[in-house]
Amino acid sequence: MRRRLLGRFLIALAMGLLAVAGAASFASAQGVPHLLSQQGRVLDANNLPIGGLQNMTFTIYDGPESNTVLWFEAQPVAFDNGFYSLTLGRTNAIPENLFDGSDVYLGVRIGDDDEMRPRMRITSVPYAFKAGTAENVVGDITPNSISVGGATVINEAGEWVGSTAGLQGAAGPQGPQGPEGPEGPAGGGADANDVAALLAMDANFRDAISVLLVGNYADSLRGADGAPGAQGPEGPQGPPGTAADSNAVASALAMDGAFRDALAMVLVNNYAAALRGLQGPAGVDGAPGAPGADGAQGPPGPAGAQGDPGPAGQDGQPSGGLVAQYEFDEETGTLFADTSVLGNDATTTGGGLTAGSAGHTGNTVDFSGGILTVAAGNTIPDSAQIWVEAWINPDVSANANQVVLQKEGAYSLFKVADGNAANDNGFQIGFTVTGRLGACTITHPEAFIAGQWTHVAGWYTNLRLEVAVNGNIVTSDCANGAIVPHAGSRLFIGARLSGANRVDQFDGRIDEVRIRQTAPVGQGTPATPFSGSVLLSPSQQVKLNKWTGKPGQTWRRCYRLTTDGASSTTFHNQCDNSGPSFSVFKVGTHANGQARLFGGYTENAWSASYGYRGYDDAFLFVLEPTIERFDVGYTYSNTTYSHISYGPTFGHGHDIYVNASMQLAYCNFPYAFSCDQRTLSGLQAGPTTPCTQRLCGLNTVGTTYNVSFQEMEVWVLGQ
Repeated sequence: MRRRLLGRFLIALAMGLLAVAGAASFASAQGVPHLLSQQGRVLDANNLPIGGLQNMTFTIYDGPESNTVLWFEAQPVAFDNGFYSLTLGRTNAIPENLFDGSDVYLGVRIGDDDEMRPRMRITSVPYAFKAGTAENVVGDITPNSISVGGATVINEAGEWVGSTAGLQGAAGPQGPQGPEGPEGPAGGGADANDVAALLAMDANFRDAISVLLVGNYADSLRGADGAPGAQGPEGPQGPPGTAADSNAVASALAMDGAFRDALAMVLVNNYAAALRGLQGPAGVDGAPGAPGADGAQGPPGPAGAQGDPGPAGQDGQPSGGLVAQYEFDEETGTLFADTSVLGNDATTTGGGLTAGSAGHTGNTVDFSGGILTVAAGNTIPDSAQIWVEAWINPDVSANANQVVLQKEGAYSLFKVADGNAANDNGFQIGFTVTGRLGACTITHPEAFIAGQWTHVAGWYTNLRLEVAVNGNIVTSDCANGAIVPHAGSRLFIGARLSGANRVDQFDGRIDEVRIRQTAPVGQGTPATPFSGSVLLSPSQQVKLNKWTGKPGQTWRRCYRLTTDGASSTTFHNQCDNSGPSFSVFKVGTHANGQARLFGGYTENAWSASYGYRGYDDAFLFVLEPTIERFDVGYTYSNTTYSHISYGPTFGHGHDIYVNASMQLAYCNFPYAFSCDQRTLSGLQAGPTTPCTQRLCGLNTVGTTYNVSFQEMEVWVLGQ
């Protein structure tokens, strides 16, 4: 730190005196003390006074920029508001010949700082050190005059003008040495009388000697301490003193550096606690430090106790990895997300389709001459087998082929006319795959109708080509080997491109498109997905499984009426919180002589306390004496009702109500579900209406209330 010094210097001058040594003799002259008093004030680079104890170094040079050191000394110095005072020469004596008349300069340095600039020239007062040689004058002196006791004894002309008493003339020339005289008697030592006589010779001289003795030899001249005197009487109380202010204290401390240092030590040693200031408030928290490096991995802990089984997970994917999936739930725009892990989004240009249309679930795309394309270079991989599926809802259109989806050069799922040129409302589904040995095509014979949602699928196993409509499968042998390489080739939905032209354009809505790398095992469905059922034939089991859109699933029976008991509590204890389920009911012979097998499917889990639930892909069905499926209508969206005192109850109203005794309390279909997919609301429900009888039939007393079930099975998705 740069500092600025304001100071002054004094040379302490003392005269050597003759000290009395014995009764009547004189000691030799004492040395003159060579001390230099120095006071000053130091300001820092911001013109603020420094404080505290600082180490200072003082150096005398023979020039303002010279490196020749004539003398130096270092001392610890106490500062108060920038002021300091000390005596130089205490630890390193100042040479007698230092101030010989030549210019010398003092340099000052504090601590490890650079020496302050400029150096200060020591002026005439310090050269009083030269007077120290007056003890032993050798040579000429050149005073203007000499006075003793205020009276001139030698004038400026060098003439004696003082008293002539006792004056001796000038000495003559030295004579020859005389013979040695006899030895005289021994002399006595000088006594106090001799000293007194000498001092009595001249009052002015006596006074000067007294001043020098008191000023320089007071401690030597002080006698031994006398005995303590008797205590005097108590004096009167003096007037109150004035309190010393901070300026007075500062002045007193500045008078003597040694005194100030001693006082500082006393204060520190005895009053450190009192001098310590109050503890300041806690500082604000510092910023968090950077995270430390990860520690070494510890040894494995002991194995914990096995936890309770977790809830059933979501349905897994059927065999074969999902490589493309398009839900078409976007409300607007020209980009449609692939929600599989590969993320190969489809885009459209040029119009001819409408996003945000009502889909099989949520939104979908309505095609009217448009096309969706997954560009070349996509990551849909090669696969030896393939499985594609979609939900379609075609409009009335010309008797022509229309593409549902096509992987360029490899496989295509498409709609064809049913071969009846007079019936433009009837359609069939076809599927083509190109293997390494050639192409195979299969067409499903079942026609479906415009204006309704239909599930279509096709798959290839390297040995067989299969196509399905609403779960009904037809098969054709096709042993043409693995599908030709097609990784990165374009995928089309709703049409295909021939050059720059769109051809085979689909007219209607397409939803929930999925592509998998591996075909389903066993023609897409287990032989007995409801293994152990006493109500469902194998073909009926396959039918129900396909109606869910996931023909590869298997199911587990959680409740059977005749073995588990007629109690809704038992049903809930054994079937609640188990995910999707089928409930299958069998009633006895009705008036028409036919028994009925019917029921319902829901993706909502049953519960003892859920109440109404809906907005799922639930449906009701009848398997005997006819086969029909009834989807959710528009009047109400509540598809199930759960309560501890209810069995598996469907619909808001209810379409099928099963009471606590697990009996058919009543059938109020259609209510939340519809018996005609083209007319989804406004139909009257009741035991004598055609729609109600299509599901629940008519018992012998002309009502569907309080009908006893012969048997009931409830199936949940297998684990």
